[in-house]
Amino acid sequence: MRRRLGARQPAQIALFMPVAILACIGVLGLVLDIGLFRVLDSDFENAADAAALAAAWYQPVCPVGDPRCKTGSDATTVATSFLSRNLGPASNLCSAYPSITVRSNQIHNPSAPAVSVIVQCNAPYLAGGVLGLNGGSQITRWATAAIGNEQPNGSLGDYALTGDPLIAALVSL
Repeated sequence: MRRRLGARQPAQIALFMPVAILACIGVLGLVLDIGLFRVLDSDFENAADAAALAAAWYQPVCPVGDPRCKTGSDATTVATSFLSRNLGPASNLCSAYPSITVRSNQIHNPSAPAVSVIVQCNAPYLAGGVLGLNGGSQITRWATAAIGNEQPNGSLGDYALTGDPLIAALVSL
């Protein structure tokens, strides 16, 4: 008996469908995890930027005696407060509350005192755990900000009271 071309051959798809479904579920899970990591990364970047900019107006970054400087707090306290308010629900996706580091430092070209804010957390896999992936992704974002007055040559002056204050540097990697 000859078989006709195009004749139905039932149940052939039954061999391939379970493998295809598992592959699709795995890819969707990895896309979910990568999307989660990108959301955390973006939220941390925004929070670090806001905290560094806010902290630059407080001691020890803002020079003593400059009437534009805010009083009653220090750069570290202000940066930590801004981070806590701006991290939002993304911080709940970390395995522990994100670690926050605030440092006073010096930037160069132009030279000025600055404050740096670093936010880190270990974000575990959600769907990747089902696929046997252990651990997670270490997410780190930081920002540095300084204030001063821009001089005609493009450098920062000695915090003279003339001119408008300029955010001298905002570097976020």
